[in-house]
Amino acid sequence: MDLNRTCTNHIPDANTLVVRFSSDGKVILYVIPARGGAIIYRIRWHDGKLTGPVVLS
Repeated sequence: MDLNRTCTNHIPDANTLVVRFSSDGKVILYVIPARGGAIIYRIRWHDGKLTGPVVLS
């Protein structure tokens, strides 16, 4: 939790308003608008850091 209420750009060029953690807290899921719909990506997360490559869900 960021108590300073600042934003940190962990994923460059990702313009999204929908970001969710998986139920186990190990993955961040985010939606990127696409022509005619949306694309959902996921990236592994551990101890406040990204730990893997971005993967198309």
